Amino acid sequence: MRIWKTIVCCCVLAGLISAARADAAVRNAAFSDTDTGVAYAFECADYPYLRVKYSTADESGSVVLTGRDGAFEGELLLPFRQKAPQARLEILTPSGKTLFQDTVRLSSPGAPKERRADAGAATKVTDLRLTAGEKEMSLAFTAPGHHQVVVQVSSVMHKAAYVLEEQADGAFQDTLRLPYINARDMVTVTLKSLKGRELAKAQERVLFNTMDAGETAAEGPLKGVKVCIDPGHQALEVHAGKVAQYPGAAKRVSGGDSTMAQGRATMRKESVCVLELSYRMCRMMRELGAEVVMTRWSEEVSVTNMERANYANDQNADYFLRIHLNNSSKGTNNAVYVYGPSNSPYAKAVMPIEQYRDTAQTILDALKAATGVEGGVVRMSDQFVGNNWAKMPAFLLECGFLSTPANDWILTTDDYQEKIARGVTDGLVNVVEGRLKRFVFH
Repeated sequence: MRIWKTIVCCCVLAGLISAARADAAVRNAAFSDTDTGVAYAFECADYPYLRVKYSTADESGSVVLTGRDGAFEGELLLPFRQKAPQARLEILTPSGKTLFQDTVRLSSPGAPKERRADAGAATKVTDLRLTAGEKEMSLAFTAPGHHQVVVQVSSVMHKAAYVLEEQADGAFQDTLRLPYINARDMVTVTLKSLKGRELAKAQERVLFNTMDAGETAAEGPLKGVKVCIDPGHQALEVHAGKVAQYPGAAKRVSGGDSTMAQGRATMRKESVCVLELSYRMCRMMRELGAEVVMTRWSEEVSVTNMERANYANDQNADYFLRIHLNNSSKGTNNAVYVYGPSNSPYAKAVMPIEQYRDTAQTILDALKAATGVEGGVVRMSDQFVGNNWAKMPAFLLECGFLSTPANDWILTTDDYQEKIARGVTDGLVNVVEGRLKRFVFH
């Protein structure tokens, strides 16, 4: 087992990734074989999140690990193990610098004994059916004359291949466990004969991971406050046409389209990630007594920006929080932003522009404090229709850059998503507790 010391000279995530040190390293590493994967325990005080790339003869993939006070401990699951004698592990920083490599011996159940196909066995499978689940995918098909079929599984996060045995008379079915896949990731399943002939190929996305939206507590610092959370974008296309930029404006702008950010490393859609963040915010705010509604609760919807603002208005929300993630061609940006409306008469009726700016700054400060991100500012702008048509304090929050690989990777973790949700919730509490009056549209 070797410890590789490396000079970390990349652009790192402020606060999340400590100041780069020449001696940043994984220490006291211990790995052991288990029935379901590899148990790991090691120390790395320099990074709260690390990525592990793993590969065996059966599968390979990548997953982000979360440390606690510099300690990383858990189990790396290997659900497709049949014949792998060893696992190769590489531990990297979120930005991709290798800190450690090792090889772990595995006990292997062994692949099933080969059973040759019958003469005249099917050369194609025409009824391959994939049924999506949350972090799993079921498959069923018939392959007359075949007693075993090689199943190849591929997604951005994971690749695997294993031998599946028939249940009876050429009928096959199985459920693929995909512990490290992200919500709504695409899974490609390819069936091959034992001799390597392709029999069928199909694709399907796994489902959105259902999350706990919480219940409204009877008491708390947000009691009596109604919040409308707006998870940006969605899976279905939106073509809203042109609308007035804000009430009374002569300029007409797009009312919404399907363009969104996408993870540079994970290929995750912004719409999925912000929906996860919004569920977490909803739960946290409800725990503090807020009444919370959301403009969408699933991916399979199509909602324009005007419809989002109108929904917040119809709900008589006290605050409208619009959750987004950013994109940049640079791939190195690390910042969070809060946008408020500038010239909308609705916004001017809610509060003076400087008070609006101060409110946005309070939310931004809390978001930075929770995540450790130092970059980012408040911007008052006419850019966003959803902000301009809201009849309550409305803010669009860019909670990070999916186009920055390090940020993209850590956004897959529950831990970092909780930090973002906590920052936005803390910011709202600070606004509510510091205000002198209830902001009401007149």
